[in-house]
Amino acid sequence: MKPPNPLPRGKEHTYQLETVANRGSHAIIWRAIRSDGVPVAIKTRDRESGFPVKWLEQEGDLLHHLTGLAVPGIIPLLEIIEWDGEPALVFPWRPLTLAGLEKAPWSRLRPLLASVGTSLRHLHQLGWIHGDVTPGNILLDPSGQSPCLTDFGLARRLDAGDNASRPAIGATPGFGNPNNPAPGPHTDWHSLGVCAWLLSIGEMPPAKAPVSQLAHLARERGLAENLAWDLAWWVVKGSSPRRLVGWLQGKKGRLIPGRYRTLLQTGHWLLPILIVLAILVLLAAWLFWPPP
Repeated sequence: MKPPNPLPRGKEHTYQLETVANRGSHAIIWRAIRSDGVPVAIKTRDRESGFPVKWLEQEGDLLHHLTGLAVPGIIPLLEIIEWDGEPALVFPWRPLTLAGLEKAPWSRLRPLLASVGTSLRHLHQLGWIHGDVTPGNILLDPSGQSPCLTDFGLARRLDAGDNASRPAIGATPGFGNPNNPAPGPHTDWHSLGVCAWLLSIGEMPPAKAPVSQLAHLARERGLAENLAWDLAWWVVKGSSPRRLVGWLQGKKGRLIPGRYRTLLQTGHWLLPILIVLAILVLLAAWLFWPPP
């Protein structure tokens, strides 16, 4: 792709474009060098995608608002510039994403996911959902820390009125909630659970598989028993944001509620034992209390 001429200009700086860093479903991310030597990322609309320019403008307005509020874990917007007659969004350059940590130890992933969960709670409290939480949309700093959510092109207000006129561009396949496709905070929490599963297992979870099947698969892939069941529960059943964040922060030992643990985690042998016990009880009742 040929860079525009003259170079993009902001309020105080011009930008020397280097290369296309990423191309998504509706946008192109450029790596650029600001006139003061600072590397930045510039997001432009992919004009061939059909994504309306007004939605990029609204993404810029939302990120400007969130940046002003200093919402933690949200990629800050540096400025909005003009790009060949259209707006373009300028961000700090962050080349690393959570996708690069696939199959990393859970001890490495857990605090990063906890940080993203905290950011989602703040975002939801402000009345917005992200709508496309994926490992590629979670940026890391050069040390692999400080995760930040990026790509708010599909963000939605929680009120239904904002959803009717969205463009016909869906979230990344596989990260939506098949049991509850209507957009809401649960959408982001389910997507984050799929991220946790994908990064831990190295593959996407089977669609609409029961908890026991996912837990068995996770154990086959080398996860510890309790973690396998907790991740499977998150992907299939979900949980409250408070419990999820608390579990990721290590404040709760288990994600799966206690009342379900015995039944699920021992389910492969518990039912036969209960049947045998019931037969023994009936036999004892027949032997010691014969009918009159």
